[in-house]
Amino acid sequence: SESPGEISAVCSRPGNLNGKYCGPDLFQRRFYYNSTSQKCMLFIPLKCGSTEGNNFATRVDCYKACKPTSPCLTPRLGHQSANISGYTYYPTSDMCVRAKFRAIRKMWPDVNKFLDSNQCQDECAPQVYIPRTG
Repeated sequence: SESPGEISAVCSRPGNLNGKYCGPDLFQRRFYYNSTSQKCMLFIPLKCGSTEGNNFATRVDCYKACKPTSPCLTPRLGHQSANISGYTYYPTSDMCVRAKFRAIRKMWPDVNKFLDSNQCQDECAPQVYIPRTG
């Protein structure tokens, strides 16, 4: 088995875009690692089947397997009394949330701190749209 911090071999493979459950228009969230952008991508599967390989139930699982050093895994909620408004990615809810920071010396890509919610989304919580065919 892999030691902590060791990158899983599945991470360099193409994303497996299958869902775990079958059913009419069943909405599932799955994730795969894009080794080019080095990001864990959300996708809504259009077909079901094996979820072996580069396919994860949560974005946290994806980051832990493929980019365990990602700043996205460590939210920076800041200080309520701070005066700089920004955002941090919150892994357990898979969302970028508002935060207040005292300083902007250390920001993304060093730490999970963003001034802009779109940048937070693009860096830590990106998604890919798979067009329906047929």
